Amino acid sequence: MPASVADRLRQVEIELAEKKLALTQALCENQELVHQLRRSTSIASDSDTTSINSMRSINNNNNNPTVSWLSKTVNTIKEAASSTNRTKVN
Repeated sequence: MPASVADRLRQVEIELAEKKLALTQALCENQELVHQLRRSTSIASDSDTTSINSMRSINNNNNNPTVSWLSKTVNTIKEAASSTNRTKVN
């Protein structure tokens, strides 16, 4: 095999190794990003579940006069806002 062909073959092998290394690094980076996304999605989901459970807990504690008063106040404000919006539409 002539020296020029052997040199060109060696260059192509080196290029191939570099491309494989770059591909492997990109795949690892992609996998890490997928893991981060799953973690953040899981954390957001856990946060939503915690908020829902907190609201359920408040609703279950309606025997507490403060919670009952707060619930009534919020409902009154919602009703007032709703009636104001209906008046503006009409």
